[in-house]
Amino acid sequence: MTNVSIGSEVRRLAAVRKAQAATEAKAAANTPALQATPAPGWADVDLWLWQTCAEFGFYQTCEKGTRCFFTQGLADLPSEMDFCSSLFGIPPEAVAANVDYSNAYYGADHPRGSMVLYVNGEVDPWHANSILEQRSPDLPALYVPGASHHAWTHPSTSSDQASVKQAKRSIRKVVHGFLAEMAIDNNILFA
Repeated sequence: MTNVSIGSEVRRLAAVRKAQAATEAKAAANTPALQATPAPGWADVDLWLWQTCAEFGFYQTCEKGTRCFFTQGLADLPSEMDFCSSLFGIPPEAVAANVDYSNAYYGADHPRGSMVLYVNGEVDPWHANSILEQRSPDLPALYVPGASHHAWTHPSTSSDQASVKQAKRSIRKVVHGFLAEMAIDNNILFA
């Protein structure tokens, strides 16, 4: 990051990542294949499911009387949360308390902090749970029309839709601004 001859902070960050990838590839080529070993007792458990019970409570339901276009009443909240009790021993009341704690800890839809960019795609089911409008100059938000979950995090291709291409440019600009602000605030020379 200190080699200014590479160019901007973003180009230098890309060079660092490229060097890391080369090191990782070399290590992988010289290391026998490793199997990921889950934590004891968690071998067959999807940890995302555990996280929904222990922190976030994200359940996709289709309650009776709603505008859900699937068969209403089959995917209600109690049935969608059953696995919390059966797999993890976390009762519904504890899930609710866990969600309340996470919301208090992370700020729910009024987070505090700085230099966080909230990027959401229009057809990403998570956008309903995210920050969609800028909260402050240090907490900007970007809404990407027609984009799915993390469409802007994948490598660029010629077939990327225009909104994703624009999102990538916007993200680069915001991150560059964050890096420049950090350099000024901390009297750091990024190279």
